[in-house]
Amino acid sequence: GTTAQAHEAAIYGALCGNLEAVLPVCTDWAACAWAHFRAWLDVRVDEALGRAHGSERASAKHWWPAPEVLAQRPPGEEPAQEIFRSLADEHRSPRAVVAECRERQRVVQRRLILGEWRELVADVRDWTNVDGEADREGAAACHPRLMRFCAHLLLALRLLEPAHFGDGSKGVGFVCGPHDIDVSNVVRLYSVHLMQFQQRYSLVALYASALAPQTREQAFSLFLKELNPMPRAVKSGLLQEAAHWFDSSAGGIGSVRATAVRAFEETREELLSGGGSGASMAEALQWLFLERGMYADGAYFANIVLRECCLTWDLAPARDVVRHVLPSLQELQAVVPSSAVHELMHWVFYLEVLAAVEAWQEHWETKSEGLGEPHWTEALSLKAKHAIDQIRRLAVQSDELGAGWLVIEQVPPSDADGERLEALVEIAPGVSDGAAPLGAFPQGVAALAGTLQALGEAAEVATELQSAAGPAGTMRAMIALSGVSPEAVVGVLWRVLKGTAATSPRVSLVGLESTSSDAARRLCRACLLPRLILLCLEIEVSVLESCVAGRGAAQRLEASAELAECVADRRQGLDALFSRAEVREVLEWERQAAILTMAGTELASIAYG
Repeated sequence: GTTAQAHEAAIYGALCGNLEAVLPVCTDWAACAWAHFRAWLDVRVDEALGRAHGSERASAKHWWPAPEVLAQRPPGEEPAQEIFRSLADEHRSPRAVVAECRERQRVVQRRLILGEWRELVADVRDWTNVDGEADREGAAACHPRLMRFCAHLLLALRLLEPAHFGDGSKGVGFVCGPHDIDVSNVVRLYSVHLMQFQQRYSLVALYASALAPQTREQAFSLFLKELNPMPRAVKSGLLQEAAHWFDSSAGGIGSVRATAVRAFEETREELLSGGGSGASMAEALQWLFLERGMYADGAYFANIVLRECCLTWDLAPARDVVRHVLPSLQELQAVVPSSAVHELMHWVFYLEVLAAVEAWQEHWETKSEGLGEPHWTEALSLKAKHAIDQIRRLAVQSDELGAGWLVIEQVPPSDADGERLEALVEIAPGVSDGAAPLGAFPQGVAALAGTLQALGEAAEVATELQSAAGPAGTMRAMIALSGVSPEAVVGVLWRVLKGTAATSPRVSLVGLESTSSDAARRLCRACLLPRLILLCLEIEVSVLESCVAGRGAAQRLEASAELAECVADRRQGLDALFSRAEVREVLEWERQAAILTMAGTELASIAYG
């Protein structure tokens, strides 16, 4: 009867393997499981000792284990399955024990003891919601402690590799078998949790190093994208930590270099699809300039960023790249191909020229009321002369930059491989001058396709066109041009962007890639130099208009007139960069400048009588 008697009986029962005497005082899963396995172990030990000493049951009057104890033993050599079945049976175990059998800790213990690896992985996937994608909803569905436990559990199993011990037929291959991806997904989910919720950045690289290379590249590139806005020192420390844990191969899948490149490419794709900002592009590019081993990749992508930013007139990110991302050109020259460094030098110089032009324009716009003051007029003239001289140097002079801005030596075309240039363009609701109105974007795409086909056939260029909806109600189209002649490939896209074809809709360039940087350079030179020269002429006409309106002397700058003459001089080669519409615009600015200069001269003569 009493509780003390029950526990005393349980003690003796535990010592002699009598399970029926022990179970009445066991109230939880752990105690019941211990009692079952202890009784079974005692019986097996006694039987082994008996066999070792040559004892025979038939010759022994007092044989142990007694028949009553043997009757309580689960059948078979592996009793674990039957023991766990008994623990989950309401008729043989207390309700509290049966309920506890369904708890996750007990499930894991049971799976580990029984070697049910496949079932264990399936349970972990269900608990962590790993099939629901590693996003904020999926991460929040699983408690962080459970997520950490599951990640550590699967990592331990992969390290131990169950296929190498016990019954080999039960192994599932956690290292390279079918469940390796499940291990990677659970660890990836916990890495995302560390990154997004706890901001334990220093641990992310450690956990990511345990992932399969392809999964690690995907997960860690997401991590780098999240940290794009972080200071350079923080980003550099994180990459050094990752390099310590990751594969040391220079560019293999899952390496630091591969993840950094992927993070930049995904950031750029988001920007091109209208889901990012130019500032994020510069921030993502910074990852590629934190280690010297990635400088070559960084220079390649930096040229792409600078081309696209300048072609789309998104200049703030371009300036951020030059000022805050790029190391010194001398440092780049030691590890980066000379052609890439040479182009970077050209872009740096272009932005300097553009800054000089903007300084001239800003000086005039902010202080236009001081046109009559000699010191202000002199300062304006100096800024204007500096800007125009820089443009002339950019356009026609070589100096230390080589053969002019973005001019490359003529390379004989190959019969086997031609240029391939892919451009993402945005189609505006209107059309270029002289074209019939287009009522809908699909018609605009159709018109663009017709223009490309006509131009492509004339230049023997193959054309591919894919259209999709763009941001803010626009339509975007991906143009892929390929041909033997680089000039022909560039010429087709150049004419579309310039609107020289009468049926072409008005398009603007958003993204640009090429199998060779030569074609992209040609296109940039053809689009940007005329734009810069026209901007310069427009500013000068605006200044002259203000002078005349203020009844002051209007005098053209000699450098500006020389710049217009350079455009008209066929020997300089600039005329080939201008479309007919741009030539008409140059002539119109020149006409207005001449008229305003004459008007200013006449006003001055009247004033001085």
